[in-house]
Amino acid sequence: MTAIPESHSKDILAGLKTDVERARQDGNQRQESLALARYGAALFQARKFQLGLKAFDKAVTLATELGDLQLQVDALSLKMAAYQSVERLPDAYETATVILRVAEAHKHTGLSCDAVLSQAQILINSGDPVTAFEPLKRAFDLASEMADDRRLMKVYGALGSHQLAVADLSKALAYFQSAQALADRIGDMAASLGFRVNVATVRVWGKQYEAAAALLDETLVMAATEGNQEIELTCLRYLIECERQLGDPVRLRSNAESGVILALELHDDAAVFAFYEALVMACFRLGREADARAALYGAVAHAGVIGDIARETELWLHLGEACMVAGLYDEARAAYEPALAGVRIQQRLKDEAYIVGRLGVTCAELGRTRESIVYHRQAAILAHERDLQELEGEQLSLLAMALAEAGQINEALACCRQASACFTANNLESKAQAAQKLLYQLGAPAPA
Repeated sequence: MTAIPESHSKDILAGLKTDVERARQDGNQRQESLALARYGAALFQARKFQLGLKAFDKAVTLATELGDLQLQVDALSLKMAAYQSVERLPDAYETATVILRVAEAHKHTGLSCDAVLSQAQILINSGDPVTAFEPLKRAFDLASEMADDRRLMKVYGALGSHQLAVADLSKALAYFQSAQALADRIGDMAASLGFRVNVATVRVWGKQYEAAAALLDETLVMAATEGNQEIELTCLRYLIECERQLGDPVRLRSNAESGVILALELHDDAAVFAFYEALVMACFRLGREADARAALYGAVAHAGVIGDIARETELWLHLGEACMVAGLYDEARAAYEPALAGVRIQQRLKDEAYIVGRLGVTCAELGRTRESIVYHRQAAILAHERDLQELEGEQLSLLAMALAEAGQINEALACCRQASACFTANNLESKAQAAQKLLYQLGAPAPA
């Protein structure tokens, strides 16, 4: 669970605390217990754990004093979920055990089934699927005994997750399909959509891309009809993976464009960048280089908006490289400059030397020889200071060509010799030979 942003946390907590006080003043203990449990969950989100635990304990105590079993279990379930949200899984498991004891004391089979299933899911999430098997089996037996399709559906879903954890894709697929069938039978569309995505995910992992894509297309339409944007987004993410693997850049581009729009709407930054990456790839594969660069500009802009300087820097660098390939040297330079500023802020020393050298190349291509000399000389010095001998040799070779272009032959020859020495020292014979060849082309006498 992501912590509530500071700007919203105080308002949310104040509102929930008011709900608690209002229920207490009204003498409505049931409502007070509910409000306290919600307040405890919000305190956990705000990383105020001790206060959250006090609120949960009060909520459970009130529910117990009222003799309201469901209210007591609801409060404990919120506490368990709060522990899970902050990865305190042993505490979550212990809370599930408390729920199980309460349910068993009241001889409530359904709540016992729910508690045992929670134990199993926590164990799976803890990376202990072996231990999870026994509570899963017990949950299945209890749900079957009650002939409770909804609980059986949940158990089948958990069994599918269990089989994924032990890397048995065929069994996982069968369990998720069983869960989906039960969801369809009881008319739970939200659950059905979720299990459809689970089935498709297993097929993707099993490299059954065509079958996965067909199911995802169908599920995408259903999710849109239901207005379930989270499922839509998940379908699109898996669809772009299928289309990458199937080599379908047309559909990849279409779904990536839809994904960018939806991810922006849902404020899912990781998804935004994943879809932009897919869009760039699709456009390049379709020979639409200008559209690919436009997508990169979009990704750069979003990185800037959210203040992700590392990603923004990387994207500027990618954009510079894309412009170089297209021969758009002015645009490449305009992209390399913010990339250089970014790597300097982050103290990425190797990247700084590389980008300075790339700026030298753009200047050379634009006929700005004097500027090119300055950049390549600086890049060679940076590479030397950081013991990046291969990069140093490359920059010395480029510097030699720029110097020769400027008529500074003697210095160009010296740079060629230094470049050759750098390459030889690193056993880069082909590059050393290229430096020697340049040396002779610039007028140095060939060996007898």
